[in-house]
Amino acid sequence: MQNDHLPSDQKFLQSWMFCLSLFFISLFHVPLRAQQDADTSFPESYTLEALMDTLSLRFNLDFAWDAGVVNTDSVIKVALPDGPDRRWIRALFEKEGVEVSFMGNQVIIGKSQGQLPKSHVRTVTGTVVGAASDEPLAMVNVGVEGEPVGTTTNDLGQFSLKMPDAFVGKRMSFSYLGYVNSHMVIPAVDTTVVIRMKDYTVRLPEVQVHYRDPNQIVRAVRSSVEANYPSQRYLMTAFFRETIQQDDQFVDVSEAVIEILKPSYEARYDTERVRFVKGRKGMKTREMDVVQFKLVGGPYHFSQLDVMRQGDFLPNDKGQSAYKYTFDGVDIVYDRLVYRIGFRPYTDSGALFYEGEMRIEAESMALVSIDFQLTPAPFVAVEAT
Repeated sequence: MQNDHLPSDQKFLQSWMFCLSLFFISLFHVPLRAQQDADTSFPESYTLEALMDTLSLRFNLDFAWDAGVVNTDSVIKVALPDGPDRRWIRALFEKEGVEVSFMGNQVIIGKSQGQLPKSHVRTVTGTVVGAASDEPLAMVNVGVEGEPVGTTTNDLGQFSLKMPDAFVGKRMSFSYLGYVNSHMVIPAVDTTVVIRMKDYTVRLPEVQVHYRDPNQIVRAVRSSVEANYPSQRYLMTAFFRETIQQDDQFVDVSEAVIEILKPSYEARYDTERVRFVKGRKGMKTREMDVVQFKLVGGPYHFSQLDVMRQGDFLPNDKGQSAYKYTFDGVDIVYDRLVYRIGFRPYTDSGALFYEGEMRIEAESMALVSIDFQLTPAPFVAVEAT
């Protein structure tokens, strides 16, 4: 734009107005950009399960919840906080009958411990460790003698148990396989304790080893099913853990407390029924690489892993079996003599077969435990041409 023909005072006025315009533009533009930069968190829609997974990955939290009070498929719209804000998490999940508690990085969502005022509730928290090693003990059973109240320790050996005033003076018990049971009296005030459990040593009696025909033993196990196992349906409570590893790293970890309705052992064609009580899914895992097969798992398939009911690895009613049995010696389990019977397939044709060892109680011929795995793939020599 040419303005050489304007008087000097008009040129000065025009320059002054141009500078003033630039000043107002910068005055209003800078705060607006700063405000836009500050708004980095916007509400997004999540299912509760996806939200807990996101919080676990972002803030290194571990969520455990009661499936009866948390509907993981429900959708909410929230803006994520900048850090692991406990008040924000409580406000998100707590409602009538539901409470949220924290134990280190673990967030526990479960049913409220009743409507008693806080002054009438006693809380005992603590850690359970081995007396010799001072290492934390996970999955220790913690309960109150004679009362339907209890919990278990987490992976760090920690626990927290809330009880009404009426339990003051009663005994809390701590039990764990391989350790002597420990006890403490419930105090009248909230307290934090460290429980040290001693190793349990069993003195084995003298055992005279005699060879037994393994085929006779497994046939006796098959014929003793009606005497050793229930003929009526019954309800079991079980702990389920399913892990998947790839390249020595966990790619998926799931845990749950489940109830299994077991049918009669006489009804061979009836099936188990499974119900979730509590469950959680670990998030400290990595994505699985592409694989050429589909993994099938879950509590239902786990509940069907009943060797006596399915007849796996045992002879049929005619005494025929695809497995060869060996007598591998004896053990003492809970002061009882147990036969160790190894098994592997007669032929290694490449079909789906297993190998392992059964432990059978000598007096009742009941199956005590079994370890097994898939047989290795057969080696096939290929000649170069």
